[in-house]
Amino acid sequence: MDGIVYIGSNDNKVYALDAATGTPHWTYTTGGGVYSASPAVMDGIVYIGSSDRKVYALDAATGTPTGHTPPAAGFARRRRS
Repeated sequence: MDGIVYIGSNDNKVYALDAATGTPHWTYTTGGGVYSASPAVMDGIVYIGSSDRKVYALDAATGTPTGHTPPAAGFARRRRS
């Protein structure tokens, strides 16, 4: 969506914010932190990974989940030093 910024946070949430005002349009809570993932938006779907080892697919306009992928084989969880 034009004028919307999608970000993840370590509070386990994905946020859709108005780019000009910062006003939230929607939030979605994942099963883990979303602190090192950059979302991709394609055909009205926001794709973003979470530390719960899933990739979420969220409707860009509403934040409604359209699905998620199961944990990938060999997915390495980075540990903080």
